Amino acid sequence: MVSPTFLASSLQNTAWTLELYPRGKGNSDYLSLKLCRVDSQGPENLTVNIEFSCVTADASILNDCFIPETFTNFGYGGYYAFLEPYFIQRHEVFGRRKALYLPRDILTLRCRMWKDIGDANEFGQSFGRTQLVIERIVSVENIDIENSVEKTFRIQSKRKNKALMSISVLCCDDMIDVRINPIGEEKMKFSTCKLSLVDNGRQICERKICFFGRPTENVWRLPFTDKVLPAENDDSDKSNCKFITQLVYSTGEENKIIEKDCPLKISEFLTNYIGCAPSGDLTDCPNISGDLCELVKGRVLCDVELKTQNRSCFVHGIVLCARSPVFLAMLTGAMKEKEYGCIEIEDVSKDTLSKFLGFFYRDSIELLNWIEAIELYYAADKYQVERLKFLCCCYLLKNIDNNRVCELLILADRHHDSELKRKVNNIIWRSDEIVFTSPTWKKFADEQQQLALETMLSKYEEKENQNPVEMYDESISNHPKIEDDFRSLYEGQIASDIVIKTSSASYPAYKAVLCASSEVFKDMLLNDLRYKSTDFIEIEDLEDDTVSRMLFFLHTDSFEDIQWDAVLKLYHAAVVYQIHRLKFKCSCYLIENLRVSNACDLLLLAHEHSDDRLKSAVEDYICVYDEEIFTSDEWSKFSETNLLLVSETMRAKYKKNQRNCY
Repeated sequence: MVSPTFLASSLQNTAWTLELYPRGKGNSDYLSLKLCRVDSQGPENLTVNIEFSCVTADASILNDCFIPETFTNFGYGGYYAFLEPYFIQRHEVFGRRKALYLPRDILTLRCRMWKDIGDANEFGQSFGRTQLVIERIVSVENIDIENSVEKTFRIQSKRKNKALMSISVLCCDDMIDVRINPIGEEKMKFSTCKLSLVDNGRQICERKICFFGRPTENVWRLPFTDKVLPAENDDSDKSNCKFITQLVYSTGEENKIIEKDCPLKISEFLTNYIGCAPSGDLTDCPNISGDLCELVKGRVLCDVELKTQNRSCFVHGIVLCARSPVFLAMLTGAMKEKEYGCIEIEDVSKDTLSKFLGFFYRDSIELLNWIEAIELYYAADKYQVERLKFLCCCYLLKNIDNNRVCELLILADRHHDSELKRKVNNIIWRSDEIVFTSPTWKKFADEQQQLALETMLSKYEEKENQNPVEMYDESISNHPKIEDDFRSLYEGQIASDIVIKTSSASYPAYKAVLCASSEVFKDMLLNDLRYKSTDFIEIEDLEDDTVSRMLFFLHTDSFEDIQWDAVLKLYHAAVVYQIHRLKFKCSCYLIENLRVSNACDLLLLAHEHSDDRLKSAVEDYICVYDEEIFTSDEWSKFSETNLLLVSETMRAKYKKNQRNCY
């Protein structure tokens, strides 16, 4: 990954980039950093002191590395770059201390450069962003397993507007042959392909593989792990099987932006603004999960009934489709669940179902005991809720003891979870003498002879013996969060139930998400007779680009490749349609990108919309950078047309100065 080019004015106007190698340069156990000189200006040879740092959101240093200028020489005829191959261990960043290093999946690096001889008072600063572009594609195809005819379909990229690969499926006996054929020369840096066959809501085979690059041509023969159920009656389809393909890839494409005048205290203004959150953390502020939770509590637009033997729960079908490929197949295919809007779940207790659905909406789970974790693991595996499955595994591995290894080994074997089985085997071999001499193991060996033999042989097959809890903590991040699941569904236009129309475009969307996010949309869909019985809403007061970005945010909780002017328009849309989390996210973006040059514009925006919290944050910024702002041309022009607002701002500065005196 390469940073935007930044200009070091205090180093004779030389230009530089910073390169990050996530898989290292020479050693894949480390992240590597390289500082490159990219200009043809300035001195032919330049030596500088370098300090590489990894910092938190509040600028605290997590890891640093100093290189004196005697070891550096950036010249045209010699070395143009300096590489630090062992900057930081990958396990620190992506595993043990991920919460510190990657808040909101953002890694913040700092590079300082200076010379020992020169004007020490001259100082410059730049702030750049580099964002990897990722696309998730979900494809659902009907498969007749009784027909021995190969079926071929293409995986289409909406972003690239072309097919990325074709998949051929042929069913024979109790297995399925799958052939993957890449199409074109799309250069992928990383890709993950997950294939699964679902029959009547039950997963009967699955395969997942990761590629460093694009998927290669492969032929897989996947045995069925469960039996295919017979048709319910003569009129029903011979097969209700769905073949689900999930492809996630990155081409290495990067969105870059450079901001030359990054204020030193901008994080302080943002922290003060988001102080309404319980922890003062942006992740605790309004999000799609919280909005949908409020909607389901009131049973608003709940269109699917989940039934156990003694309880019924009413939920949103769109949430089930987003979080589970199995539910997606049930509710989008020619199956009875779609026709009747009812799914029977007879093998899950009511308490487990409650926690299971709670995870669907909140994306988190609090496990209280071993049995509860086992039951949730079963449900997560059956309905392919991979993130929940890994959370359950984490709990089980953290709470395992020598008396429970046999139970967990049986669970892993029964669910064909080779990764969990491998980690249980590792635990056994750390205390092999205690385990193998226990009464529990002796009983297990009598009842599960084949599994016991496999475990005994695993010591010679498995050379690695890493901490299983840490390994699972790392892999959790590889499974989509609720925002990722909704993004995949929205971008694939899967199971949409309403269309938003502008004067020149149409955008598929989901009623539940619109109602949960906006009081205006909620009133339209529930109370306005014009929209209650239709499948579209017309929006004539916003530009197409603003509508597109607004809907993308409502379904994904994120912006994509956005600039200041677009956020101003989104802020206005959020106010008009009463979308609180969009207004909050826009405010955070505007504060993060607050500069001397745009402070007047943001102050006026906050004033016109009576946004006191945003206005207060801008006033605080102006108080800190008062000399630069009050002497700027922008402030002079602003004062000519906004005398009252200027007066209020000056009074706010005066009051703050008075408080600071005491």
